[in-house]
This record gives sequence, structure tokens and C-alpha cells, in this order.
Amino acid sequence: MPLAKYDDKYPFLTQRLRLARLNDRTAHAWILSGNKLAHIREFVTAWLQSCVCPSLSESGDGCGLCTDCQSLEHGKYPYLYELKPVSKSRQILIDAIRELEHSLHLRTDGKKKIGVLFEADRMVNQAQNAFLKTLEEPPPNTLLVLITARPEGLLPTIRSRCQSIPLTGNRFELDFKGCEELYAALAPMNRGKGALIATDTAQKILNILSRIRLDAKAKDESKDADELSYINENPTLKKKIAAEEAAMDAANYLAKRDLVISAIHTWFAQEYMRANNISIPTLTHSEIYETLSNEQISTTPDPKDSLSNLMLVDDLVENLQFNVDEKLMIQDFCHKLCSKN
Repeated sequence: MPLAKYDDKYPFLTQRLRLARLNDRTAHAWILSGNKLAHIREFVTAWLQSCVCPSLSESGDGCGLCTDCQSLEHGKYPYLYELKPVSKSRQILIDAIRELEHSLHLRTDGKKKIGVLFEADRMVNQAQNAFLKTLEEPPPNTLLVLITARPEGLLPTIRSRCQSIPLTGNRFELDFKGCEELYAALAPMNRGKGALIATDTAQKILNILSRIRLDAKAKDESKDADELSYINENPTLKKKIAAEEAAMDAANYLAKRDLVISAIHTWFAQEYMRANNISIPTLTHSEIYETLSNEQISTTPDPKDSLSNLMLVDDLVENLQFNVDEKLMIQDFCHKLCSKN
């Protein structure tokens, strides 16, 4: 039973979704948000199985065994249309939304059509406005699912037309290698610490990002020898595929980089709370201190300095949204934060 495996973690949510399915009252559009997109995707797959399954259990859950359930499990459901940011700028453009809308209007054999938008907050304003029309006048027998770590990045008019499901855990868990290393690097950073600390921390952050860039490179092992031979013999096709893979690599990297920057922001937000006399055990994300020594966190931050630090992180987050020199931005951020002035 697909949804049943989430009963322990989300008992009220899974019950609500199954009842809606049993009573044929499933909304046509949903936003699922949280800080672990891979986890959300797994949950969405389980839930969609119950939405398309022709052999529902008495509780309203999918059987997990029929053709429709199995095809969704393996990403081969014929009327599943997925959209994600793939350009170097990691944006979802209006042309992609129009293509999705066209696909959702195609005829089926009576089965439900499903549109899933990954990182939906990456839709540019034009794309969001175009998607709004789809939400207002959805094709018959269609289910739309928006997956995002930043629901606030969606237009209020889009959020108001979707049912919202937050899947955020109590712990701040991020899907990238080097979280513990990052927090250990950030711990010495504070006003007046000087250039040596700033330079060392900046280099450690850049090293983490460098490893992430290597890990982000696409690994397409789906092509067989004949297909690879055909591609190599066609320069135009080879160039096009190479450009698509480069764009995918860049998109994957920027998605992971966002997680690193989010972790940096979370660190300084928690330090600001510590500066205002909130003890570590009662912090919202006290788990980020678990791997640090008492010496690393023995000093209580200054309230004024910690607020200034948080504002510098906000500037870093904003600046990295543009086509800037990443290395210089991070070095500048670290040096400003550790400045003795």
C-alpha cells in the first residue's frame, strides 16, 4: 500500500488524502513543500499511485501492484508530464509551461493526466502567469502537483488556488555532502575575527562547492553502444546533446549550491537567536550544533553583531541570484563579516 508507509510519520495527512480519494474529492492542484525535495518526490509518487489506481483498498490507498501503480513507481506512467528547471539559470520558462499545457490537453484512454512541476518556484513571472490560467481552467481529469522548497517564491494567486501540504521535518536536513564541515567552518566567524579566519572559511566553503560541482555532473548511462555511435557520427546532434547536458549539469549544481547557502543562512539565523538569550537546546534547529565542540560554541554572540551578520547573509543570498563571480562574492562576504571595523 503506497501511502501506508507514511502513516507513522504523517498519520493525519495520509488519512486525509485517502478519504479525499475514497470520496472522489481530490483537488485538482496541490503544492507540496519541504526542505528535502527527494523525500517529497517519493511521497508524491506514493500518493499519485492512490490517485490513479483502479483497485483501491477499502482505506482509499493504491494497491501498489497494478499496471498504473507500477508504471508510476518506475516513472513510466504514459500520462505523467514532468517539468523541471534545466537551463543554466535554473528557470522554468513560459515555453515549457505552454508545452506542458498542450500535453495536458491531449486525449487519453480515460486515465488521469498528471502534471508535476519540480522546483516550481523557479518559474519566471511570465511562466507563473501562464500556469495560473491552467490552474483556473484545468483540462478535464487532470491533477497538477507543484513541488518546492520555497512556496513563498510562487505568486499568491497560484498558492491560493492550490491545496498545500507541508512536508517539513523538525530537523534541518539538507541533501549535500559537507554539512558538518560547513558548520565547523562557520563557527569561528564573527565580527573582528580578521582576515585569516575570513580567508580560511571562504576557502572551505569554496572547497565544498567545488566537490558539489563535480558531483552534479550528469551521469547518463541509458544510451547503448549503437545509440552512442549514432550520436558520435552526427556532429549537430552531438553538439545539441552536449549543450543539453551542460545545462543540466549547471542546473544540478545551482540547486545544490542553494542548499549550501540555505545552510549558511540557517547557521547565522540560529546564532542571532542565541545572541538573544535563547539556549541551544531550545533553538528551532539545535541539531546543527550537535557535531561541534563546547569550545566552538562557548561564546554567546553579540546581538548587534549577529544581526549585522544575518543582514550580510541576506545580501549574499540576493547577490548569488544574479550572474556574479561566485568566488568573489563568497570571499567578500566572509571578509565583511570578520572585519574589525
